[in-house]
Amino acid sequence: ELEEIGFSELHKYGVNAFESAQVLQEAASLAEGVVYPRAQDKNQTEQMLSYAEKYLQSFGGEADVYSANAYDSFKILAATIKECKSDSGCVLQEISGLKGYAGANGQFSLDERGVAKFEQILLKTVKNGKFVVLESQ
Repeated sequence: ELEEIGFSELHKYGVNAFESAQVLQEAASLAEGVVYPRAQDKNQTEQMLSYAEKYLQSFGGEADVYSANAYDSFKILAATIKECKSDSGCVLQEISGLKGYAGANGQFSLDERGVAKFEQILLKTVKNGKFVVLESQ
């Protein structure tokens, strides 16, 4: 519709969860050219590949950013509680000091508020119906 009313040169942007098979299945032509950020290592880590395979086997579909976030959060919290037991101060200290965690969503650290800081953020786009890294122009 945007092209029909003269917005053919409009830039389209999305969020990191944009990269999903469902987007391409339901709106491939509309997705073409959308630019979005994706936090992932240049070369996918062993943990990312392992999680994606386990997810596919368990659920029969492609893992998305939200499932990977939940998986990483649970793994971090479970390991921290195992180490700290019921000491909430210890849990807070361990989580807020997490550095270089390699998980389902790539490698990241957590700041003092528990906000993830990724080692690398890529810009990606849809080109010819595929998700690809956006090349600098």
